[in-house]
Amino acid sequence: MKSNRTARPRDEVDFSFSGLKTSVLQRVRDRGGVPQGQELSDLCASFQEAVCDALTLRAIRAARAARLPALVVCGGVAANSRLRALAAERAAAEGIALHLPSPRLCTDNGAMIAMAGAHRLLRGERADPAMSADPGWRL
Repeated sequence: MKSNRTARPRDEVDFSFSGLKTSVLQRVRDRGGVPQGQELSDLCASFQEAVCDALTLRAIRAARAARLPALVVCGGVAANSRLRALAAERAAAEGIALHLPSPRLCTDNGAMIAMAGAHRLLRGERADPAMSADPGWRL
């Protein structure tokens, strides 16, 4: 059956890891807990490969769609050696220049999160003690 929905350019670059996280959680539950040894190594490697595949595929698609000659991969995720290698491979195949900072410069966004929290605290905002994390929250 054909969809009536017209594909938007963002449809090719938007993604969510919720399905992947749920799949891993279900596998762990089905196996009776966190695997050990080689099975744990295989699960972690598979998770990493799926994440790197999704990120690099969509980053290259976005660069291509925007007709960008170059792509910068940075932040904490850019310290991952598999992500760096796959991004380099895919960028080269598309003729897109890839810029990767030194891994020692690839840090996470903890300082940004702390600053956002400090601004909210200065505005008098307080969190309820029962609050739990929600990856969909806006800063």
